[in-house]
Amino acid sequence: SQLGITVASLALGALAEDTLGTHLTDWLETLPITLRLAVRVGIASAVAITIVTYLHVVFGELAPRSVALAHPERFARILAPPLRVFETIVRPFTIGLNASAVFVLRVFGQRPQPLEEAVHSPEELRILVEQSEEGGVLEAGDADMIEGVFEFSEKNAREVMTPRTEIDALLVDASLDETLQLIEETQRSRYPVYEETIDNIIGLVLAKDLLPILRNPPAEFSLRAIMRPVHVVPGSREVEEVLADFKRLKEHMAIVLDEYGGTAGVVTMEDLLEEIVGEILDEYDEPPEAPEREGPDIVVVAGSTHISELNERFGLSVPDEDYTTIGGFVFGVLGRLPIVGDRVTAGNAVFTVREMDGRRIESLAIDLHAAGDRRAAARAEEG
Repeated sequence: SQLGITVASLALGALAEDTLGTHLTDWLETLPITLRLAVRVGIASAVAITIVTYLHVVFGELAPRSVALAHPERFARILAPPLRVFETIVRPFTIGLNASAVFVLRVFGQRPQPLEEAVHSPEELRILVEQSEEGGVLEAGDADMIEGVFEFSEKNAREVMTPRTEIDALLVDASLDETLQLIEETQRSRYPVYEETIDNIIGLVLAKDLLPILRNPPAEFSLRAIMRPVHVVPGSREVEEVLADFKRLKEHMAIVLDEYGGTAGVVTMEDLLEEIVGEILDEYDEPPEAPEREGPDIVVVAGSTHISELNERFGLSVPDEDYTTIGGFVFGVLGRLPIVGDRVTAGNAVFTVREMDGRRIESLAIDLHAAGDRRAAARAEEG
């Protein structure tokens, strides 16, 4: 295509010089003597090239491109055959030109750019998606899903897991009644099985595996007899690799380990899919708690809210390298068990602990401008 554009531009330039330039020169000769001097300084050629360039850009590039973008499939079918013929004809020339360009680059000590490096980078594709959404070509939901695909490759298991404090697990010595009670209360399909502590998960039980037992109850019930092997991954494992593990092992759940080998949480196939398509709720799930405003600058959020979500939604700059949830971040900054009323300043906001659930932060109030007001007051005092 570049060769065709170049040839067309050169041909039009020659046409402008020979045809329009001559006509403009003849016309300028009819003007008064003072204007005829323009012929000697090449005004006729410049005007001719300007006119042809305008016509070339408007009728040769912009207008055809707009029509083709409006009807891409139709014009692709029409133009593909002649373009294939043109490509076959000029292939020897393009090969020679490319070889010459590579030779010149090597003479000057430059490395030719591989073809795969000339395609769009992920950052460029993100810009294209954003522009397509702003232009109405992509729906907001489609753009969010594509953005989720890009972010998917940037996350690890620790960032998408369900933390250990929210794991519904079974003690290996649990009775059939205790097992059924937990299943009835939580309505999950898979349950980790642990021995002594949650840090020692030894297997996995599927709720459906209990159906044969309910039909013919054994004299002695044992979870060991029906539990399956459980897949474990480190918290640093990338979610792309976790997904590959699930596909290879035909599993839907893995235990996430911390750096000391203890249980950090669990990650499921649903967790991975939600990173791309958004929250997936079934008939037993409760809708996530939406941020509740208590004024123009005060927002109450759940402690389990992801830091990345808050940063994106409210324009905050809370660091999320070491923590996934805002509750975990506040806990880590305090360095002790939080109590109601504890305050932490981060980025351009102040976080106040509102509710505790045992050792877990249930909710926090965010003052979106308090931190900024404090810095402004401090600068005023210094002045």
